[in-house]
Amino acid sequence: MAELQRALALAGLNYSGKFVNSLINMVDMDCSGQLSPQEFLTVHQHLRAAYTMFVQSDADRSGVLTLNEIAPALQRLGFNLDMSPSGSFYTLLKSFDFDKSGRFSQDIFIAIYVQLQNARKVHQKLAQGNPALSFDVYIWSIAQL
Repeated sequence: MAELQRALALAGLNYSGKFVNSLINMVDMDCSGQLSPQEFLTVHQHLRAAYTMFVQSDADRSGVLTLNEIAPALQRLGFNLDMSPSGSFYTLLKSFDFDKSGRFSQDIFIAIYVQLQNARKVHQKLAQGNPALSFDVYIWSIAQL
């Protein structure tokens, strides 16, 4: 974990140990807690996809995404969340909107993306035993924590 954290820092991405663990969990298929070279490349691909989507979605080049910009960005990344006022989309974003501005930096957008990827992975396992558990309900639930 520390090696990945240092490598990311060299690229100007200063993430907490907890977040780096989330990155590892996102791609760690053998549950070793360590990244194989292929898993490292997969982390890189995910970070690049999220970064590219952030840049493409920041229409006004403000360096942040508004609610109107972030919704289609997440949809293009494959996350079609419930957009109702109390649905999973707004509930999730509230949990990441620390300054209550409705504006999300690149780091926060990437953190949202990583959480959604990890949630998808866990949801797929949970849904095997309970097909009635929708992804939206699962996202809404974890955003409450």
